[in-house]
Amino acid sequence: MDDLEARSRCRVCGWRYSGPVWDPEEGATYDICFSCGCEAGHEDFTLESTRAYRQKWIAKGMKWYYTDRKPSSGWSPKEQMKYIPPGWL
Repeated sequence: MDDLEARSRCRVCGWRYSGPVWDPEEGATYDICFSCGCEAGHEDFTLESTRAYRQKWIAKGMKWYYTDRKPSSGWSPKEQMKYIPPGWL
């Protein structure tokens, strides 16, 4: 996974945003992940906060956050989590 791809992925669940949500100089965009509901720059600011939010999401059944934007078929949260950026597991 290259740097641009990593900055376009949710640090909590691996969902792919339409573009980078983290900029090395500017910081986070504070966009909300459609999949897990994490606010980039808030719940995923540190490794510890990222892991804590992920555990809550998992404990609640890994439900899609924005139900009106859920993929129509074939979505697997476990498969998606394979795309969590390196260093954020």
